[in-house]
Amino acid sequence: MEQFAGFRVAWRKHPMLLYDVEDGVRVEIEIRHRQRAVGFQAMVFRLIALRRCEPPNLIGRRANPKELAQWAPSPDAIMALIRAFSVASRVYQEDMIRLLEGR
Repeated sequence: MEQFAGFRVAWRKHPMLLYDVEDGVRVEIEIRHRQRAVGFQAMVFRLIALRRCEPPNLIGRRANPKELAQWAPSPDAIMALIRAFSVASRVYQEDMIRLLEGR
């Protein structure tokens, strides 16, 4: 399978970069049309399987009113997300540098 910066490359009508962090957690970068402008932009998504969330019985039942699911990211999941924003675009990369420097 084709790779880019540690991500697997998948194609729809455009490339998607996929990075499986751990069982049930994935980071995706997808190029999409801009919503309010001409051209394309990179979108970063984090997918989390419900089996990785608390409470553990979320699957196969209706959610209670105002019920929240919680997920505690691993250091690897946090680093994968930082890396995805750095890979997605120059602007995202500069934003991540400012955040990490505390500006």
